[in-house]
Amino acid sequence: VGAGVITVFTIGGSSTLRAGAITITALADLTPAADVGDTLATALNPALGLNQSVRINSGIASALDVDLQRVDLAAGDQLTLNVSNAVGYTYLRIFDATGTQLALLPLFSPGSANAPQRFTAPSGGTYYVGVSGYANNSYNPNIAGSGNNASYLGAYTLSVERLAAGSRHQFMDLDGDGQ
Repeated sequence: VGAGVITVFTIGGSSTLRAGAITITALADLTPAADVGDTLATALNPALGLNQSVRINSGIASALDVDLQRVDLAAGDQLTLNVSNAVGYTYLRIFDATGTQLALLPLFSPGSANAPQRFTAPSGGTYYVGVSGYANNSYNPNIAGSGNNASYLGAYTLSVERLAAGSRHQFMDLDGDGQ
């Protein structure tokens, strides 16, 4: 127990609770000049720190295009993810550093009326968020051009928020844009 922080350690792991308000720092929007990488080795690294958020404006350019973003997380860190302003239906998949899928999030619809989704890192390390068009949800993140041909191509905005382990805050969409 320390200044506003309680950490409990057990055989099954640890948990941290922090008191007080959480301030999320919004980084400047990213609009990559080139297509975001299709593999773990070429993934975009937005350098997202603790209690920070970023919006990445990109697009699915071809039927087998995949955009991968790298995030380095500590055990228990949370990612809140959302897709908005999408031309078509999009999938988000989360991978570990080897390319093993850890999560396939519900399909995101075109426009901005999507509910944010949360992922909690099971351990510290590098994770990847993959964006692809419907129905390309079986690609190998280690091999460019793999998977199924997507039916929906075009622009999207990926919102990524990283919360420190043990932090909580209520998502409030004050302007109705789903972010």
